[in-house]
Amino acid sequence: MLSLTYACGSGETTADDPETMDADPSATISVQDRDSLRDLYHELMAAMDDTLPLNLIREAGKLYPVDEAPKDTAFFIFRQQLIDAIDRRDVFALMDVIHPDIKVSFGGEGGVADFVSTWELETPDKAQNSRVWSILKRVLVNGGIFENGGKTFIAPYIYAVWPDAHDAFEHVAITGSGVRLRSAPNLQSQTLTMVSYDVVKRLETTPKEETIGGETHPWEKVQLLGEEGKEGYIYGKYIASSIDYRAAFERQPDGKWLMNFLVAGD
Repeated sequence: MLSLTYACGSGETTADDPETMDADPSATISVQDRDSLRDLYHELMAAMDDTLPLNLIREAGKLYPVDEAPKDTAFFIFRQQLIDAIDRRDVFALMDVIHPDIKVSFGGEGGVADFVSTWELETPDKAQNSRVWSILKRVLVNGGIFENGGKTFIAPYIYAVWPDAHDAFEHVAITGSGVRLRSAPNLQSQTLTMVSYDVVKRLETTPKEETIGGETHPWEKVQLLGEEGKEGYIYGKYIASSIDYRAAFERQPDGKWLMNFLVAGD
């Protein structure tokens, strides 16, 4: 059911009232279908363990998380079903949401064939081991915002709302609250301070990796923008770059959502 073609919202509604504000007049459905979508929306929302804030808080030196997807019922359902398809590694469901002219790099030709070859989806065996599943899921579960009057959704939030004041090639964002800045790249080292959703300068990705809670990440050496430029180490799980992978989804004239780019770098 990835091909949801009814645009139930425009990015201008709230999670408590997911009603149509800006839908294509041709995309009409019955009251019964509307109620079914609303019921599915609330069911999916209730099943989520964690949700990001619906509205962006802007503060100098910070990058707070935001996820506007729940403001549009149909897009929110579409995204959740795409995440489910990713968990199943369902190639057919994935290809069903790819725009014919999708951009996959800044130098390639683009298009479906380029997407398939870039992500090694040519055969079932290769597809099951493709990196696209983990990368696209990480993009989708990390929020985003609507643009173009609710017709485009940009994810993740790190890219979508990155502050222009900070060079994206030199800076990264802390993605948690109360994250420890340590004196050395290990859990036993001294805690220098705690940071929450700060934009920091990346000095080095260290060769030291650590597995915590079943996840393995490198330690990153960073410099705080305040506190007289204090330097220290932060576990890589809590760091994200705006030039890492990001995606855009566009609502088509028939109401269907398609992914029109999945790229990294600049």
